[in-house]
Amino acid sequence: MPLFIYRCLSTGQRVQGFVAEDIAEDHHVYEPVTCPVCRQIHHVNPTTGVVLGEKGQITATNKEPRP
Repeated sequence: MPLFIYRCLSTGQRVQGFVAEDIAEDHHVYEPVTCPVCRQIHHVNPTTGVVLGEKGQITATNKEPRP
């Protein structure tokens, strides 16, 4: 069970998570994780620790349009 660290979106605390399978090297895969701090489900990329919806996350919807 590979361990990873992510930040809870509700509380801002750093949380240790794990996945049952080996972590893929794909930086576009997010796993649903039940947060032990806030008891909500966060979608976390176990390779990077990035949580979907995290401030500062760059997605295709918030990029500047090309001229």
